[in-house]
Amino acid sequence: MKTAFNVEMLCKARSFGLMLVILMGLFWQSIVLADVAVIVHSSVAIGSIDAGTLKSIYLGKLKSWPDGATLTAIDQKAGSEIRKKFINEVIGRKEKKFDAYWSRKAFSGKGTPPKNLGNDVDVKAWVARYKGSIGYIDASMVDSSVKVLLIIK
Repeated sequence: MKTAFNVEMLCKARSFGLMLVILMGLFWQSIVLADVAVIVHSSVAIGSIDAGTLKSIYLGKLKSWPDGATLTAIDQKAGSEIRKKFINEVIGRKEKKFDAYWSRKAFSGKGTPPKNLGNDVDVKAWVARYKGSIGYIDASMVDSSVKVLLIIK
């Protein structure tokens, strides 16, 4: 009788553990798959941006807006899920390759990487404050202080 009880408890514990792992996986996936909003200072004269132009900005190939205003690209914290998603979707590289690209450019004196800030709140505050700035944040963080150019699903 004691053995049957232990086996039954073990089966229930395994079922609970499996269910917990599945739920955690679904929760994690929802975090990773959050929409990303590409935001700019409200004074930027364009209303949308395509992925190719965005890639050129974050690779340092485009340094000014169409009206000639200086463009400042703002990046998120290295290793963050939103940064990984942005780099993968927009640049088409893994984060390490993107960082290596900028290390080579910086070492050779051919460019300065995007300004790296800590999180969505910091990026939004910077972009809202400084003209010509562009950055990306979780779409749920967007408010009237910034203009959205693109949503990355």
